[in-house]
Amino acid sequence: MLSRLSTALRSGPLRFPLVIAATYFILSQVLRWALAIVYHPKPQPPALDYVKMVLAGIHIDAVVALCLVTPLVIWQLLKKTPWADSRVGWLLLRTSVLLAWSIGVFNLASEWFFFDEFQSRFNTVAIDYLIYPKEVVTNLWESFPLLKILGAVSVIAFALWHLDFRLGQPAVNVGKSRSTRWLDAGKWIAFIVLAILSISRRETSFSHERTINELANNGLAAGMKAALTRNLDYAAFYPSIDRREAFLHTRKLLAAPGATFIAPEPPAAPQPGPNGKLDSAANDAWVQLAAASLQRRLAGDSTKPKLNVVVMLQESLGSEFFGCLGRVDKDGKPATCTPKLDRLVTEEGMLFDNLFADGNRTIRGIEGILSSFPPLPGDSILA
Repeated sequence: MLSRLSTALRSGPLRFPLVIAATYFILSQVLRWALAIVYHPKPQPPALDYVKMVLAGIHIDAVVALCLVTPLVIWQLLKKTPWADSRVGWLLLRTSVLLAWSIGVFNLASEWFFFDEFQSRFNTVAIDYLIYPKEVVTNLWESFPLLKILGAVSVIAFALWHLDFRLGQPAVNVGKSRSTRWLDAGKWIAFIVLAILSISRRETSFSHERTINELANNGLAAGMKAALTRNLDYAAFYPSIDRREAFLHTRKLLAAPGATFIAPEPPAAPQPGPNGKLDSAANDAWVQLAAASLQRRLAGDSTKPKLNVVVMLQESLGSEFFGCLGRVDKDGKPATCTPKLDRLVTEEGMLFDNLFADGNRTIRGIEGILSSFPPLPGDSILA
């Protein structure tokens, strides 16, 4: 059996796909180490975390590499005539491999820039951006030397394409019966399914340092999981504090002259039991007490006019456009794009200049304004 496997790897239909898989595997490893060198966390985590990162990375990269070449493997296992017998087939194969490498190299480059921005492998943020291709392409064109990047990607893809065809010549199951070819294809699919199932969530969640966990992962694997689950680990990307402390801090922010809290401060929040789970009844009761602790009675002033509150939502209107916030022209002279809003601020209204964004997309701002939600993992919710 080992001799048959060795022969298949040397000259059989698996050789060429495995050469491509090995090339992608090496590139993924190089990318991981480059990211680890440039973006390693400070202070340094324990050395054991790096060992686990390496082992998990080898495993996940290998599985992803084999998954990527599966269409080619199936194609070669089921094909009964040599590639040289069909000029169209030979041209189609070469074109497909070159196109695949162009996409693959561009994806690896994208992983680098995404990690630079978010200190993360592809996640739901990347998936959300794919929904707006025109906006993304425009942003990339304005933010990066896109033509130079695409040129470099094309050169590297062509070099890898040439290297793969030099190291391994495509072969097929020549002389095998139809049933044997289908059986071989079924065996490969079963092998890939087992390989995918061998990936455990613990492989990329072993360290207290989020960056190390991200480095252990693979961008394509992480992106596929994000696309299927639409889940983002809230604790990994958003800082949090003790629940009671959050309510106490909110009470301080809501304290104002003439405002009286109706209920006392909330008690200590219930903690998980020995099984690691919260008692749902006790937790619901505590949440009601905590919410009641924020209710206030405000002393009114009948002498003041009763005004309406008008909320205006304007896409992409940043503070840099407001003259009242210090906008200047290229000569350093005061300038404004919002003269009427400036007048409202200075003559008739109040300006809040110490606000925090609750997300990285416009929909997050709308969600926060209309629904009073903090940033939620996954899709935004409007009520």
